[in-house]
Amino acid sequence: MEALLVCNVGNRDLDCPTLPKQTSERQWAQAALAQYDKLRTTFQLRIIAKALRYLAEQSVTLVRVVLIASDQPVSVGEQFYQSDTVYTAQIIARLLADGLTPYPPVDPARIETWIIQDEHGNGCDPSDYDLTLRFLERQLLKLAAEYPNHTAFLEVTGGTPAMTTGLLIAGTE
Repeated sequence: MEALLVCNVGNRDLDCPTLPKQTSERQWAQAALAQYDKLRTTFQLRIIAKALRYLAEQSVTLVRVVLIASDQPVSVGEQFYQSDTVYTAQIIARLLADGLTPYPPVDPARIETWIIQDEHGNGCDPSDYDLTLRFLERQLLKLAAEYPNHTAFLEVTGGTPAMTTGLLIAGTE
């Protein structure tokens, strides 16, 4: 069976015992990404790994993996900007491509990261229910048109409550 996997990426999705999180998510993930080759075998996918393990056990072939992350402008304020998961998603994408997850290696061309954006392409607040839902509706509509006959597995656990709700609603429409 060929399928799609769409995952929210949150601050608790990725850990690394060798590099504990003592800074913001953005700063930690930037530092971890810079040391990826050294740390790659020590990363732990806390939430997404369960879905990947299940899909591997079911012999599902992933034709597309979508990671949904945030990358807000600095103008939102330091606290919110520093909580973004854009670099966390980049690490997860590399782990998937390198086969360092419970799932066999995924061709990097089949992995894509969606940054939550408004209709003008500006990064926006991943905790804004309306903006997040509208973004996911737009993106999932395009994905469904590209893969009309494929099953899509939704990993809704990570990310903000707005990301979870948005993916549940938009993903089941």
